[in-house]
Amino acid sequence: MKRILFGLHFFIVLSFTGLALLSCNTNSKPENGQQVKITESSSPVSAKKSKERKQFTALVEAQIGGKELKMTSFDQAISTDVVLLDNGIQFRIDDTNKQSLQVNMYAPQFADKIPISISQQSAALSADEVSSSKTNSRLEVVIPSDPPVQGDTKILYEGSVSLDELTGSKLVVTFQGKGISYGDNRKNLFPMHGKIVLENFNVYDGRTK
Repeated sequence: MKRILFGLHFFIVLSFTGLALLSCNTNSKPENGQQVKITESSSPVSAKKSKERKQFTALVEAQIGGKELKMTSFDQAISTDVVLLDNGIQFRIDDTNKQSLQVNMYAPQFADKIPISISQQSAALSADEVSSSKTNSRLEVVIPSDPPVQGDTKILYEGSVSLDELTGSKLVVTFQGKGISYGDNRKNLFPMHGKIVLENFNVYDGRTK
């Protein structure tokens, strides 16, 4: 009788041990060495930009100090997006000849006033006046000389900058007045006018409203 009970006890222990081992094997990775697959929903993934950057086209024609300026071939890598702000717009375009043109325009309810023309140029204002003025514009052109000098930057000092058109695919800016070379005496003004047509551009929307 004792032998029968001992054998039964040994059989029960052996059965539990086998079940435990089977359970461990079930939770381990497969014998072929493949890792358990982790789906995207259970693991973090890096965010990627799905929208490709557009290749903008532009035409810049101007007369600055009696000299013609024309920009037609542009450096897509260093030119900026068109930045939309609650109170204005700003952008810079650079061509392959290291020339550049930058436009900043600010006014309250700017988007509601397009087309808009601004005659208060920040170049003619003091730093305090610029910081307190809600309506002003700044247009500057860099025409590099060899070697470059401080006066290569030409800034509209008197006159107006106008945003004549702004859609999702086209922007038109015109300007006219008198300019000054950066660092020069304000008495040495020269005529300055031109037109910028920018199409198929990238937009950075910095508006909060």
